[in-house]
Amino acid sequence: MAGFIFLIVLCVLAIGGRLACSKLCPVGFLQELIYKIPFFKKKRNLPHDEMLRNVKYVVFAFVVISIILDFTMPQSEGIKVNSLVIKIGGFSTVFILSLFTFRPFCKYFCPFGVFL
Repeated sequence: MAGFIFLIVLCVLAIGGRLACSKLCPVGFLQELIYKIPFFKKKRNLPHDEMLRNVKYVVFAFVVISIILDFTMPQSEGIKVNSLVIKIGGFSTVFILSLFTFRPFCKYFCPFGVFL
């Protein structure tokens, strides 16, 4: 099922390109809204931009391997809490970075950004 959803998203990106990122993806949409907040020192790129752009290839490889192996995490209460903390921390970091640079998640972490 995850592989099917992955293929649908790839087809939408192939047709819509970056328009799909900003209009259909909720993370891209929120990043654009946050970037429009008047804030000092907007930067086009973060330091070590070229190195950071390679992170999305690692994320993409992890997603593909997870789909192929049908990877599921064991469900225990400690793992659920840790997973939630990681998600909240990760998205908070992305949204704070959105104040300074345009769409950091799309540029540096999005696995579908590999194809754009």
